[in-house]
Amino acid sequence: MGKHALLSASSSKRWLSCTPSARLEEQFKDCKRDVDVEKAIRRKLHNLPIPEGEMELYRLDQRINDRGVLVDMGLVEQAIACERLHKEVVTKRAYELTGLENPKKKAPVLLDFTGFQSD
Repeated sequence: MGKHALLSASSSKRWLSCTPSARLEEQFKDCKRDVDVEKAIRRKLHNLPIPEGEMELYRLDQRINDRGVLVDMGLVEQAIACERLHKEVVTKRAYELTGLENPKKKAPVLLDFTGFQSD
């Protein structure tokens, strides 16, 4: 089966009025197929009842999308402060445990693959 022409006669009205549209449409041809599949699924499921629990989740999702989610900025600021404090404590402990000047820097690791312990 051959390829369709980019500027076909059936779409000439569109590409004559907006010449970049032909190239733009190439990027979305898979999306059209997705929409076709979704429409076919909708037709198949049209008469099937949607469980009330599923509808409640759908309604909740829509409310969240419409309103957004409230964020307690005071709590966020406290969480950031706790993280900074914890990071300081952990970094100090890393210095103590490793004896390195900079525990973030990778120390060279020497491996002995002979099966004998090395000093």
